[in-house]
Amino acid sequence: MQPKQIFLIDDDPDEADFFKEALNQLSTNLVCNYIDNPVKGIALLQNITPDYIFTDMNMPILNGLEFISAIRKIPKLNNVPVILYSTAVNHELENKGIDAGANACIQKQSNIKLLRQELAKIFEYT
Repeated sequence: MQPKQIFLIDDDPDEADFFKEALNQLSTNLVCNYIDNPVKGIALLQNITPDYIFTDMNMPILNGLEFISAIRKIPKLNNVPVILYSTAVNHELENKGIDAGANACIQKQSNIKLLRQELAKIFEYT
């Protein structure tokens, strides 16, 4: 079985390492590609179609909502699940995320086990 391609956009490389570690612990069938700049992420997504896209909310240049709105204009990505990944998720942010085109919102965790559990829910339901 071919690994699922995960595309992560987050301006914090430490958060990206933490995310990748949680993915690795969750499954060997998940490969994470990471970029720290949402504008470069949009450019890359013109040429690739990952299985899942995760984006941080708070980034310079474009925030997660702006990034999601931009990539939802790329027709080949219409069926790719997009998950908003933020330090503080509440009902208002979830609604804004869904309105922008996100399929789900998950909260960043300070514990790998908790993040792994959040990620497991995403891969189970999408």
